[in-house]
Amino acid sequence: MDIEALRSAVILSFYNADPCGGSTRSSTILDKLRMSEDGYMHCINLLNTSGQGGVGTKGGGGSGQEENHVVEFFALSTIAHFLNAGKVNSFEHRQTIREITLSLGVAPHIGAPRPPFVTAKIAHVFAILVKRDYPERWGHAFEELLSISMSHPELFLRILGALVDEVVDFSADLSREDVRRNSLIKDSMRGISPSNPSAPAPETTVMPRIFSSMVEIIRLASTCNVQNSDCSSSSAALAVLSFSTMKLYVSWVDINLIMHENVINAIFGSLTSQRSDGVAEAAAECVLEIVNKGMDELMKLQLLQQLNLYEFLSSMSSSSVVLETKLGEIVNAVGVQLLALFDNQPGMAGVFLQQWMQLTVKVLCHSSIEVSSQVFPCLSRFTMSLGKQQTREGGGGDVNEPADLKDFLPTYLSCLYRQMQYPEGHVFDEGEPGPLSSINRTSSNPALMSSAGDAEEDEDEEETYRNELRKMYSKIVRWHPDSTLMFVGMAFSNLPSPLSTSSFPPCEAALRLLFHFQEGLPSKSGKLIGNGGMFDQIALALFESDIDKHQHIELVILYLDICVRYGKVLIGMKDLTRRDSLIGKIFECIGRTMEGGGGRIRSRLCYLILRFVKALGGGGLSTSVAECALRMVLGIITTNTQARYSLIYADDQNYLFECAGLLNNKGGGVGNLSLFTSPLLAKMREVMEGQGEKGEKGAFVSVLIASIASLSKGFSKNDVGEESRAVFLQALQAAIQVLHLLGEDEGVRNKSMVLIHRMVLLLGDEVLPFVGSFLGPLVTNCEKDVIEVVQLMNQLLIRFGGRVGECMESIVLGFMVRCEELAPVDGSRSQIVVESLSLHKIQILFLQHVVSNECIPVFFSPKVTPGLEGILDLVTRGMEIKEGARSCVIFMTKMCEGVEGWARDGKVKEAFWDFVFNRALVQLWRVMMGEAFNVKDAQCVRTLGEGARLMVVVRACRGERFMGFVDALSGFVGDIKGREVIRMKGAKDGEFKDIIKSALVR
Repeated sequence: MDIEALRSAVILSFYNADPCGGSTRSSTILDKLRMSEDGYMHCINLLNTSGQGGVGTKGGGGSGQEENHVVEFFALSTIAHFLNAGKVNSFEHRQTIREITLSLGVAPHIGAPRPPFVTAKIAHVFAILVKRDYPERWGHAFEELLSISMSHPELFLRILGALVDEVVDFSADLSREDVRRNSLIKDSMRGISPSNPSAPAPETTVMPRIFSSMVEIIRLASTCNVQNSDCSSSSAALAVLSFSTMKLYVSWVDINLIMHENVINAIFGSLTSQRSDGVAEAAAECVLEIVNKGMDELMKLQLLQQLNLYEFLSSMSSSSVVLETKLGEIVNAVGVQLLALFDNQPGMAGVFLQQWMQLTVKVLCHSSIEVSSQVFPCLSRFTMSLGKQQTREGGGGDVNEPADLKDFLPTYLSCLYRQMQYPEGHVFDEGEPGPLSSINRTSSNPALMSSAGDAEEDEDEEETYRNELRKMYSKIVRWHPDSTLMFVGMAFSNLPSPLSTSSFPPCEAALRLLFHFQEGLPSKSGKLIGNGGMFDQIALALFESDIDKHQHIELVILYLDICVRYGKVLIGMKDLTRRDSLIGKIFECIGRTMEGGGGRIRSRLCYLILRFVKALGGGGLSTSVAECALRMVLGIITTNTQARYSLIYADDQNYLFECAGLLNNKGGGVGNLSLFTSPLLAKMREVMEGQGEKGEKGAFVSVLIASIASLSKGFSKNDVGEESRAVFLQALQAAIQVLHLLGEDEGVRNKSMVLIHRMVLLLGDEVLPFVGSFLGPLVTNCEKDVIEVVQLMNQLLIRFGGRVGECMESIVLGFMVRCEELAPVDGSRSQIVVESLSLHKIQILFLQHVVSNECIPVFFSPKVTPGLEGILDLVTRGMEIKEGARSCVIFMTKMCEGVEGWARDGKVKEAFWDFVFNRALVQLWRVMMGEAFNVKDAQCVRTLGEGARLMVVVRACRGERFMGFVDALSGFVGDIKGREVIRMKGAKDGEFKDIIKSALVR
C-alpha cells in the first residue's frame, strides 16, 4: 500500500474533505487497511514518515504539523486495535512497535507541544505491549519506562495510568485468560511469582522506584512553580497528573510504600501549600484513596492514627471551596469507617471517634453547601450507630462504652438548626412553592448568578441539601425523641419575646424542627403527642403566642401547617373555653393571611383550612366556632366569586366547598347549605340560558358542578337531613339538565359523574328515578372516559341491584354499540390491538356486574334479545383473554342459571342453549387445552374453577345434551385424557374441578 496515498486518505477522512466528493475513496482505503492481516505494518511505516508531511495536504483542513498529529493518532489507534485483537503475533513486530512508539514519545518536537490525545494514545499502545509481553518476554519493561521518567514525565505518568486501565481495572468483558494475565502482571510488579508466592519486601520490587519517580516529579514541579512563574502552569499540570496517577495505585500496592516518609511528605506538603492550581485538590484525592484502602479493621485504625489526620485537618483552613470540598470528603470517609468499626468493636475506636465527630460537625457547619453536604453519609451513618448503641444498652450490653454517642447529640442538633436557617432578608419567589414543599433560596450576591439556568440549578441543590438535613433530623428523632424535644424547647426559649418580633431565620428553623418532629417518630412513640406532656406544652405555647402576627408571611404559613399537623393537641385539651379560643384564633389568622397573600399563599391556605377542620374532627369543634369558621369560608368564596378575576384556582376553591360541607354539619342547618348551593345553581342557569359557545359554557359549568360535588364530601349518608337532601336533589337535577344539553363536553361528563357518585352514596334510593336520565347522555357521548362511565354503572348495579334493571334494558345494547364505535381504526397495529382489548375487557366487566347483581332478566327482555347473540359472542371471544377469562365464564354460568326462569320465549331459550353447547363450552375447552393455559398459574386456576362450576350448572339444566357433549369432547382431548373426561358423566358436583385438571395435565 502506497504510504502517501494512505497518509492522504487519513487526513482527508479526518477533515471530511475528499476531493472526489464525500469520503468514499478515503474510507475504502482505510477499511481495506483495517481488514488486512498486516495493516499494522503500514501504520508502523506511517509513524516512521509522520514527521515528513511538510505543508498541509491538498484538500486537508490543517497545517502540516497538525496533519502529522492526525496521522500519528490514526496509526497508533489502528496498531492498538490490531494488538487488542491478537493479530500481532510476532514478538519481533511488537518489539518494533515498542521501539517506534517510545521513540515517537520522546522525540523532540518543534513548535507547539504534541497534543495530549496523541501522548495518551502512545501511552495506551505501550501499556498494551506491557500486557502482552511482561514479564516473560520483556522483563525490563519498567526499566525502560523508568528511564524516561525525568526526561519525559508526562509520557511516563500517562503510561502508568494506561497500565491501570489495561491491567488493574475490572471489566465484565474480560475472559478468564485476561484475568489470569492481569493478575500475573500485578504480582510481578509487586515481586510475587509462582515460585515465590509470599509478598517480598516492598523495597525489593519495582514499585518503590515508580513511587519515587512520581514524588520526584512532584518535587521538581513544585520547585519550578516557586522559582519560575513562566513554567508554573505546566508544572502544576504535571504535579496534578502525578497525584492522579499515584491515586490509581494506592488501592492495590503495599501500604508501606504509600506510608513512606517521602510519599507522605509530598502529599501533605502539597495539601498545605495553599496553591490555587489544582495541586492541593489532587493531593487531597490521594489522601481520600489512602483512607478508603481496603484492609483489616485494626490495621485501618492504626493507619488513620498514623496519618494524624485529626490534628492536620483541624488546623488547616483554605479559601478554596474546591479544596475544602475534597477535605470534607476525607472527613466523611474517615467518619464512616470509624463508625463501622465502633459498631463492631466499640472499645477500639471510641476516643478517636469522639474527636472525629467534632470535626465532622465543623464541616457540616461550613457556609458552602458543597462542602457541608460532603459529610451527609457520615452523619447518616452516625444515626445508625446511635440506634445500634441504644439497642446494645437496651439489650443489656456494655453500658460503659468509651464513647456515648448521645453526648454528641446537642452539638449535632445545634449544627442542623443553624444550617436550616435562611439568610436574613431572604425573599421567596411568589411563583414558586413555599418552604414546606419546594425551597426557593436566592443568592445574596446576584453577581454570582451567571444565568437563570444557573440560578435554577442552585435552587435545586439547595432544595436537595435541605431535604437531607430534614432526613437526618428525623433519624435523630427516631432514636432519641426526648433529647430532641428538649433541644426544640431550648430553640424556642432562645427566641426573643414576643415571637412576632423575632428574626425570621432562627424562628423559621425552630418552627421547622417542631413541624418535622412527628416524621421521625416510630409508631410506638406516638404517645409523645397529645398526652399533655412536653411536646403539647411547646405546641400550646406556640399556638398562644403572637407568631400569627409575624410580618413574614412564609413563617405564618409554616405556623399554620404546624397547627394542622398537631390538631390532636388541641383536641386533647381539657379546658374547652381555652381550646375554642385557640381554634378561633387560628381561623382568624387564616382569614387575615388570605387577604394579604399572593396566589401561591391563597392556594396553600385553601388546603390548610380543609386540613385543619379534618384534623379537629367532630369532637374538636364547638357549634359557635364552627359557625364562625363557616362564615369565614363563605366570605372567602363570595369575595372570589365577585372579583373581576378569580383570586383562587377552581381546584383550590373546591377545598373550601368541602370544608363548608364539614362545617355545615356542625354549625348550621339548611340555611347555611343553601348559602353555598344557591349561588352556584343560579350561576349555572345564567350560563346555560345565556349566549356563548358550547365549549366555553361547558368549561364554566363543569367548575360549578365540581364545587357542588366537593360540598357534598363534607356529608355522609348518616348525617344528611331532609332539607339538605332536598338541596342535593335539586343540584342533581340541575346537573342532569346540563348533561342533556352539553353531554358532548368531557369536562361536564366527568364532573357530573363525580357528583352522581356522591349522590348515590348520600341519597340512596332517592337517586333511582333519575338513573335513566343521566345514564343516557353519558353512554351516548362517552369517549376516553368510557371506563368512568362503566364504573358508575357498576356502582349503580351494586347499590341498587335489580331495581335498575329497567334502566339497564335501555342502556345495555347502546353501550355495546358505543364501545364498537370507540374501537380504534387508525394508528399502529399494536396500538389498535391494545386499545381494542381494553375496550373488550371494559364490556365484559360491565356484563359481569349486570348478571351478578340480579339483572339477568335484562338479557331476555324484548329490548335486548335482538342483540343477545352478539353479547354472547363477545363474551365467548373474551375467554381467550387470560385476565378476563374468569369473568366471561362467570357470565355464562349466571346466564345458564337464569335462562330457565327468565326466558319467556322458547325459541330464545333454545337458541341460547345451542350457543352454549356449540360455541361457549367448545371455546372454554379450547382455551383450557391451549399451550398458554397453565394449571399452576393463579389466574388459570381460578378460570378452571369457574369452568367446573359452569359444567355443573349445564349438566343440571341440560343433562342429556351434556352427556352427548362429553362423549364428543373425550375424542377431542385424546384417548388417555378422554377417559378422564368421561368420568364427568357420573361425577359429583365437587369432583368436576379435579377431573378437568387431570385431563389438562400434560
